[in-house]
Amino acid sequence: MANADWSGFYTGVEIGGIDGAPVGGAFAGAQYQLWAFVAGIEISYDTLLGDTNIGAPSGLDYFSVGYRLGWAFDEVLGYLGVAGSSTDTEDTDLFDIQAVFELGFDYRYTDTLTVGVQYKSNVSILQFSEDDDTSIDGLSLRVAYQF
Repeated sequence: MANADWSGFYTGVEIGGIDGAPVGGAFAGAQYQLWAFVAGIEISYDTLLGDTNIGAPSGLDYFSVGYRLGWAFDEVLGYLGVAGSSTDTEDTDLFDIQAVFELGFDYRYTDTLTVGVQYKSNVSILQFSEDDDTSIDGLSLRVAYQF
């Protein structure tokens, strides 16, 4: 498939790990391609499926909204992203606010199906919980449907 067009809406699921714990989630977004440059926005939800090495409990939820900028090489899209995230602490009604930095690569498997890998680093900006950790890093595999 030559000259893949990355413009459009997409939605998908991801599974991976954050600091020693499995994580699962879903995401949706929109992006626009101009020549090889791709810009977009994405919203995502992730939840920890087990306890982490740093003591974060299973069931911890992450919500994020942000933008991503990338460069398309036909069927491959490399991108960087920056997002804001909130973390549900579960123990209280309070939450943490974080900056999320992303680096990822997607591969266009078919005209509508993409697979990819993404690295995320969440850095606390405002911390309302008692957790002393300032950064959470994770790697995930993603599958998306573009329409």
